[in-house]
Amino acid sequence: MSQLEIPYAMYLLGKAHENGLWGVSKDKDEAIRLYRESANLGCTAAMLFQP
Repeated sequence: MSQLEIPYAMYLLGKAHENGLWGVSKDKDEAIRLYRESANLGCTAAMLFQP
C-alpha cells in the first residue's frame, strides 16, 4: 500500500503493474488491487477501470 495514499499515484502504479511499465513487473492482481484502492480514495480515472 502507498504510504501516503495519493489516489492518482496509486492509479498510475496500477497502470505500471498492468502493462509492465517503468521497470515494474506485470502483475494483473496487484494492478486491480491498486485500481480498487485508488477508486475507493476518490480517483475518478480508477473508477472507470474495467478488469
